[in-house]
Amino acid sequence: MVLPGLEVWRWILFACIHWLCVCQETPRPVYMVAIPAVIQAGSEAKLCASLLQPNETLVMTISLMADGQNKTLLHETSDQEFHRCFQFQAPHVKSDEVHNFKVEVRGVTFLSTEERRVMIKPYGPMTFIQTDKPIYNPGQTVHFRVVTLDTNFSPVNQLYNIVELEDVNRNRIGQWVNTTSSGNILQLSHPLNSEAPVGSYTIVVWIGEEKIYHNFKVEKYVLPKFEIQMNLTDKISVVQEEYEVKVCAEYTYGQPVPGKAGVKLCRPLVDNAVIPITIDERNPQGVPDYTPPCHKESIEMDHTGCASYAFNLAIFTKNAGEKLLGDVFSFRAEVQEEGTGITLSEEKNVELSYVIGEFTFVDTPQIYEHGSIIEGKINAVRFNNTPISDMLVYLFEEKGWSSYLRLQNLTTDSRGIARFSVNTTSMPKENINLVVSMIPCRFERLYTPCLETVRGACLVCCPTQLTSNNELFIQI
Repeated sequence: MVLPGLEVWRWILFACIHWLCVCQETPRPVYMVAIPAVIQAGSEAKLCASLLQPNETLVMTISLMADGQNKTLLHETSDQEFHRCFQFQAPHVKSDEVHNFKVEVRGVTFLSTEERRVMIKPYGPMTFIQTDKPIYNPGQTVHFRVVTLDTNFSPVNQLYNIVELEDVNRNRIGQWVNTTSSGNILQLSHPLNSEAPVGSYTIVVWIGEEKIYHNFKVEKYVLPKFEIQMNLTDKISVVQEEYEVKVCAEYTYGQPVPGKAGVKLCRPLVDNAVIPITIDERNPQGVPDYTPPCHKESIEMDHTGCASYAFNLAIFTKNAGEKLLGDVFSFRAEVQEEGTGITLSEEKNVELSYVIGEFTFVDTPQIYEHGSIIEGKINAVRFNNTPISDMLVYLFEEKGWSSYLRLQNLTTDSRGIARFSVNTTSMPKENINLVVSMIPCRFERLYTPCLETVRGACLVCCPTQLTSNNELFIQI
């Protein structure tokens, strides 16, 4: 007696063997056809067809159908495997059209039909207009080119029915009729009147009913004879006593400009500042009680075409109305050429920073082994990069967001260096984030002069040799 479970497995095994035998004895034909999903109208498109495992003589028919019309792309009879690629002419259409792509493989005992949809898109040639420059002076000659490119970006011969030039008032001041590109690029020119009005001019090219436009400007434009270079820092520290600026002027051919330089430094009011107004008999309309500080000087340019000046910052940072002032300075340089009186100017905004210096970790390892002693250095410098000696600094371990554990109090030496060592034996076996600050608590008040706090890179806990000679410049 055969167990019921064993009988079931026998039937499953028989079915698998029978299936394998049938597949081996009667393999089914396999075919594949590849065609682009989007085809350019009128182009030579590529089609590839493959037939595998034919078990009889088969006929493969590939057709493209649209609006009741059927175009046969391939009609192949074969009892052998084949792989064939060929080109066919895509239909011409004026707008996007969806066509049906049909594949039929037919034999005595085999029939398979598949249909897919393909997009036929028309891509017309594109016409471009280019002038030799974007701005012209009255009396100059406008040189321009017109070129038409096909879908392969190759120039083509094109008939341009009308090419016209319009001034600022849409008056036609130039016209060319039925012109054909010579050498595939049409080159034309038109001289402007010496009294030509300034403004935007338009070149219009007609190809049938299609119009192509291109604009250029006519201005009474004079190239500058010289340029101004300003040599100044992007930030001013709140503890700085002076701010030195250097202004140079140079002709376009490289020689220094003789003349005078005017320099002006201002600290404007903060946005939405409220200023009291005094009204009296002499000033019935009222005058503000406070004027934001400004200082300007005029300096002769030296033989190198440069002028330098150091602004006294006390009037800007030790001002009675400082709370009304913004944290930015406005600097303006103006150079007047000697003899001609020609003047050029440049402006720049300079940030007021409450950072009076910075800390950096020096020779501090990025990797440590738990139980070892981490040794490193902290460098303290002023805003002008001079060392800060005999300064008390505080080393913290960052435990989490806004949570810090003070590890050591340190003092910098004559070179602004404070050495530290941290024994990790009693510390958790985890990454360590070191933070240094100039105050014993970690939170500085806004707009309070301070040294820029710095974090040390996470010291990854793993048994590896300490690295040295690493210098970190990680700033907050």
